Amino acid sequence: MNLRLFTMAMAALVISHIECRAFEYKEVFLPEGANSPTAKQFNLNNVDRDWGIWGHNVRRILGSHVPFEANAMVDGKRNAAQLCFSSQFVYNKIYAYINENYGGAISSKTRAKTQRFVIMPYDNALACTCPVCKARGNTPGNATPAVSALIAKLCKAFPAHIFLTSYYSSTAHMPTKPLPANAGVIISAIDWPLRNAESPKEDKFKKVITQWKAVTDRIYVWDYINNFDDYVTPFPCLAAFSDRIRYYHHEGVKGLFLNGSGPDYSTFSDMKTYVLASLMDNPNADWKQLCSEFFTKNYPVAGTTLSDYAISIEQNYLDRKRALDFYTGVKTSLREYLDADAFIRFYDTLKSQAQQASGNEKTQLNRLVSALSLTRMELARISGKPQVFTGSITDMKVSESDWQLTKYLEDYKACVSTWNSRKSNGAAVLKLTAQSPLDEDYTDLRPLTDGIDALPSNYHCGWVLFTLGTLELKAQVTEPAPAKAGVSPRLRIQMLQSDRYHFSLPKTVEVYSGGSLVASVNPTGQVATISLGAKATARELTIKVIPDGKKKMALGEISIEN
Repeated sequence: MNLRLFTMAMAALVISHIECRAFEYKEVFLPEGANSPTAKQFNLNNVDRDWGIWGHNVRRILGSHVPFEANAMVDGKRNAAQLCFSSQFVYNKIYAYINENYGGAISSKTRAKTQRFVIMPYDNALACTCPVCKARGNTPGNATPAVSALIAKLCKAFPAHIFLTSYYSSTAHMPTKPLPANAGVIISAIDWPLRNAESPKEDKFKKVITQWKAVTDRIYVWDYINNFDDYVTPFPCLAAFSDRIRYYHHEGVKGLFLNGSGPDYSTFSDMKTYVLASLMDNPNADWKQLCSEFFTKNYPVAGTTLSDYAISIEQNYLDRKRALDFYTGVKTSLREYLDADAFIRFYDTLKSQAQQASGNEKTQLNRLVSALSLTRMELARISGKPQVFTGSITDMKVSESDWQLTKYLEDYKACVSTWNSRKSNGAAVLKLTAQSPLDEDYTDLRPLTDGIDALPSNYHCGWVLFTLGTLELKAQVTEPAPAKAGVSPRLRIQMLQSDRYHFSLPKTVEVYSGGSLVASVNPTGQVATISLGAKATARELTIKVIPDGKKKMALGEISIEN
């Protein structure tokens, strides 16, 4: 009996308890889905409960000491940044971990509850090309042959369990032969944009699904339902996923992991969990009806306000036909689906209704208003009139990067204070014109001279990004700052420094007037102040911002003050 038929027969005996529904695995990775009791209530799987190995976590199975020969051979040398998936050590460690914690090894004839394991290389594009891996088909950047061979071996050893490879980075290549019956693949949909229009990227993704159907009938998809740089600004995904879930079901996809904010708060996460879980049970259900049902039942005071607004931003997404970004700020959301006036009306109404509500509804609305205060303040800042709005709760993580609402409020209040001081004391009115190429998404230089500081805690809040080398700006002083006796005008420039997001301070900032160098500085902090001296009487300056050669730059407010 060949391997595929053997494992199919064995797996059928022990996987029969998986429910016959639209998908054998469905997860909504939002707070309500990450909470085990709530996940069970919604008939959802849970990443902590239903996976023995998840993500790039093979490293923790192997322990702290990985033998030299178990590391990948890259360019003829062993490299600890990746594994050799033909290594007997790697197989033995995974085998022992599964057998000790989940049982089901065929050698011991044990019966075990089916568990899922995903075998993924470390999160980089390296692939082992040792003699054994090369013989299996590995090439530089392609680890699929060795990983597939390891999975086939594990499938035979543990026919009760399910083993998935990934279609990602070094394994974004097709196997050359069918996988065993209890094997499969998890495919990332990160390159399929949320857009109400067909696109080449969508066609490419769907072609990948079709190709995988030729080698396995167990396809899982890892898809995305959040803006990961902003958990609190309302984000439309229901209209898109109503269509996507129907497509996945039609194509025979067996599992969906819908990646959201995990255990962290996300606006409308309770409603989205209910609607998406319902769609995964019945892909033909009406998402608008599900949304209204949920809010009406759980929010007796604000239900209509909530459902009307949630549906309206979904309609904006449909009408504008723009691809939604998964990592962006409020300014981009305004282009894609967010209507500022409609949001402000919604926010004001919700604040009033939170005061009228009681019990759990009041608790939930207070938390929602607190979260939405960030969006409200961003809209005020973008409009040129920053104003502090707060709710009763500030201990809230508001992005994937551990950005906290408390830090946002701290930075925002400082921004408002500086803005008010600048209005009181007077500052020159500047007009900037680029004399060097600008990044495609950052051609609007007005945020640099709107009188409002960018927020140091987030590069989406008022910063303009530059990645194309030395930046040269012409600064025209259309209205000079009020003169102060004995005080020389100063050029003040905000600059972003962030190791996490790879923003570095410029190496040098140079200021020219009439072709002559007036001043220069090597910045050491996120605000550089440059005395212009007598040359500042000129109405036109040239500012050269020279990068350090390593990372990208971002500038905030640029002003001339006395």
